[in-house]
Amino acid sequence: MTHTWSRSRIYLAVLLIYAVLAVVMTWPLATHLFTHVPGSYNWAFDEYSFVWNGWWFRHSLLTLGESPLHSSYIFYPITVDLILYTYNFFNVLISFPLQPFLPLTAIGNLTFLFSIAMSGFSAFLLAEYLLRTTEHSRRVPKIVPYAAFFAGLVYGFSSYRMVYAAIGHNDIWSTAWIPFYTLYLLKTIHEPGRRNALLAGLFFA
Repeated sequence: MTHTWSRSRIYLAVLLIYAVLAVVMTWPLATHLFTHVPGSYNWAFDEYSFVWNGWWFRHSLLTLGESPLHSSYIFYPITVDLILYTYNFFNVLISFPLQPFLPLTAIGNLTFLFSIAMSGFSAFLLAEYLLRTTEHSRRVPKIVPYAAFFAGLVYGFSSYRMVYAAIGHNDIWSTAWIPFYTLYLLKTIHEPGRRNALLAGLFFA
């Protein structure tokens, strides 16, 4: 019990550090949550299409009673299918219940900060699992949290994420679930059980 509680505190501390680093790394975004979204005037303003995604998904379902995978508001009167459109369903599902309380820009920015911190945390958990199962880490267990923390920094706070945020490609910086899926896929292989398989399927979806 004590060991589990100690590990839980480590996980919480790591997640909080990543959350603070996400705010620092994207500063001054936190001071403009309600008015600006990451993007660049040198590109095609793709960032605004992702703001629209959240609005359209909710509006089409609740106001129009239509499928969000089709829009009569674009290329009217021809209309357009959105089946292959870059919706990023997790982001729009997060946006759905928050829209009565927050503007779309704030929801998009909070989702971005969440993705950075959670990408780092998921990579930390994956690295920790892999390191704990190696022979060397069993001999020197104290290095595992530090090495895993560094792995989370590399994955969650890479220039790759900032570049795609700067050009408004929100679907590409949403990478938090890839390490989670990999982690529980490996657990499903090495520790067979319904829970691991279900979580692997959830994170893959």
